[in-house]
Amino acid sequence: MKKLPTYLFALLIILSLVACKRDSSGPCGGGKEYYYLSEADKSKVAYTGSDTLIFISNKNDTSICIGQGKKQFFLTESIPVAGGDCDPRTIFYEAFNYKFISNKADFNLELNIYENDGYGSEAIHIIFNQSDFSIYTDRIDNSKAPHYIDSLLIRGNWYKGVTSTSKYFDPKLDKLYYNKEFGVLKIQNSDSTEVCELLTRK
Repeated sequence: MKKLPTYLFALLIILSLVACKRDSSGPCGGGKEYYYLSEADKSKVAYTGSDTLIFISNKNDTSICIGQGKKQFFLTESIPVAGGDCDPRTIFYEAFNYKFISNKADFNLELNIYENDGYGSEAIHIIFNQSDFSIYTDRIDNSKAPHYIDSLLIRGNWYKGVTSTSKYFDPKLDKLYYNKEFGVLKIQNSDSTEVCELLTRK
């Protein structure tokens, strides 16, 4: 059996490498998919981004929170294609961020709404002092959902359609109350010794 000339052997190696290269323009290129929040989900966020929220505590401390705008961003997820032999497919999930600057160093408030929060559901994540209070959007203003409160009295005002949630979904931890018209109404620690309530939103 004759040996292949060296130049033919090198050519075969180059051709095999080119043939194995991933096609980033064809069907093997993965591609991108975008998923957007519905208007119904976005309506569950009470804030415009330019709101001013004033909270008062049971110790008579006043926190003034000024909205810093509404920012769109996307969460991404990579999904292998054809057993990993192709470039992965990338899915982009729409999200919005609402951040507030407070006059109190110990009162930090931020809110994110995700098209998909990693569990396949749309959710609002309210970050208060680095603690995550999450509420699925289909539970807000839903009288059949768990932790729904028909009405809540705060500083002489009745609020309807309130949803409560606990930090990290643990009922033994801090609790937050929210509705889609006014947003965060009340935050309290686990033994209710520290309570902050909404005084006004403008």
